[in-house]
Amino acid sequence: MLRRFHSSVSVTTFPSSASTVNRGKCNIKIAPSGQQSPSFCLDVSIVPQITGQTPQTPITSGHWAHMTDLFPSVLLYDTQKDQPGEPLALNTVFGWVLMGPTEFYDGSSVTTLCLTVSDPIDSLIKKFWELEELPTTFHLSTADTAAEEIYNSTTTQLSSGRFVVTLPFLKPRPLLGDSKTLALQRFKALECRLTRNKI
Repeated sequence: MLRRFHSSVSVTTFPSSASTVNRGKCNIKIAPSGQQSPSFCLDVSIVPQITGQTPQTPITSGHWAHMTDLFPSVLLYDTQKDQPGEPLALNTVFGWVLMGPTEFYDGSSVTTLCLTVSDPIDSLIKKFWELEELPTTFHLSTADTAAEEIYNSTTTQLSSGRFVVTLPFLKPRPLLGDSKTLALQRFKALECRLTRNKI
């Protein structure tokens, strides 16, 4: 059994215009039917349907007997072609593939092949909010942890509805510095000025 990995991307299958979210991805190894080599390993997306109804226009293949019972895949060197304006048969490791114009052409419809892989819009929005979201875990310092313990152990409610809590003070108390001398000097200067300017 193939192991499936998570993958959330929008996939538009050829030739569908509807975009679907794939069901994951897995790693596969492919080889020609009944043979061990050549083999190829590749990552593939899991989708409900690879392609819609193809071809989209009616094609009469009865004229091209030289291209019956062929299987498409990796190209080799042998080719088969008939009349100008008809498809060309290319030999591959899995069989033959057809390439080229057909006798029916509808100018009102143009088919192109383009493959892009992008995250769906909901995944982009989720990543945006994860980047902008505030952290859910907070790392408290030693002082903050001690203060929180004081609040949890000393907070009480009085009958009046008020709360009483012990204030957390830092220990040892930080020094305020020698501001007394400077305060006395300014006080004496103010006192002298008021003494000279009596009202």
